[in-house]
Amino acid sequence: LFGKRVLRPLQTYSSQRRGGWPSRQSHRGKIACSTNEAAVSASVRSFRPDVIGMSLRNVDNVSYPNAISYLPFYRKIVQTIRQHSNGRIVLGGSGFALVPEEILSYLQADHGILGEGEYALTKFIHAIGQAKDPNVLQPPKIINYVPDLIDDLNDLPIPNRADFDNSAY
Repeated sequence: LFGKRVLRPLQTYSSQRRGGWPSRQSHRGKIACSTNEAAVSASVRSFRPDVIGMSLRNVDNVSYPNAISYLPFYRKIVQTIRQHSNGRIVLGGSGFALVPEEILSYLQADHGILGEGEYALTKFIHAIGQAKDPNVLQPPKIINYVPDLIDDLNDLPIPNRADFDNSAY
């Protein structure tokens, strides 16, 4: 969740970014990882984000012939967010990348990012804040920035997982 209100800065918004990426002072975020509708509602209401990022790792349980789609669940999460926020909902993740246009439409999200999100989401949020790219302001859009390859994972800052419940995984 990204917004003007600050609970805790995300480590991924580091001033050590290559190529002039926004510093941690530009955007603040909160990690909210939950499958509980009440917890999602509470996070969105308390933080009031301008941008909500949803990473979709899987679209189903990969269990043929007893496949269960996760898309209705994701759609319910989007609807829950919409009840409490006017922030832009941005989808990403490997599940989203399978059929991005269809998932974006079905979930009724505003935008989707293809490729490595570590840099693309930062660039997207910066573009919205600066209003330098008018196309970014007109949802729904698939954002496919020229990917910045992460040559060395050590270049990424260590994520701040203080608000993340590792025991749930």
